[in-house]
Amino acid sequence: MFASKAKPTVIAEGLRIIGNVSADGAIQVNGQIDGDLNCTSITVSPSALINGAVKAQRVVINGKVEGPINGADVVLNRNEVDIARTIREQTNKRGVDVVVDNVGKDTWEQSLRALGRRGRLVTCGATSGPVVETDVRRLFWNQWSILGSTMGNDAEFDAVIAELWAGRLMPPVDSVHALADGRAAFERLASGEQFGKVVIRVS
Repeated sequence: MFASKAKPTVIAEGLRIIGNVSADGAIQVNGQIDGDLNCTSITVSPSALINGAVKAQRVVINGKVEGPINGADVVLNRNEVDIARTIREQTNKRGVDVVVDNVGKDTWEQSLRALGRRGRLVTCGATSGPVVETDVRRLFWNQWSILGSTMGNDAEFDAVIAELWAGRLMPPVDSVHALADGRAAFERLASGEQFGKVVIRVS
């Protein structure tokens, strides 16, 4: 069910590269690059620093990037990155038009701060808590709209699953556990430190 992935080239923590880096495959940056980075898939670890532009089909940001980020699929880890600040930097302070928030309390403020003027926040979940605080002055000054929505109907769910089976959607997987180690999987979830899905392998 889960496609195997080739191991990325790793730029180790403590290693500093001066100059542009380009590769056909995936790169994981744990160290520092003073230059542009261009490859298929990039993971920027919490210890990493990139002083240059980043370009890839898939970009996962856990560390610091001092330059434009260009990717068809960009993931920002809220536990490691100030999402609103990063979005403001990448959009020349304009912000985004739409934010979809299914987390609730823990991400509400960052979601609002990421919005530009007349932006829309769509909320469809409350996994971290259902009660949030909003500064109504910022709400009316920026002319934001807050919309509630369910996550989808059965037909839409089936359509997403079809995309997964076809390999066109690849959910990030944090860890895979054997059924006998199910307790460890739930402990990983409870820690809040996971990035992606925690999977229990049945067979």
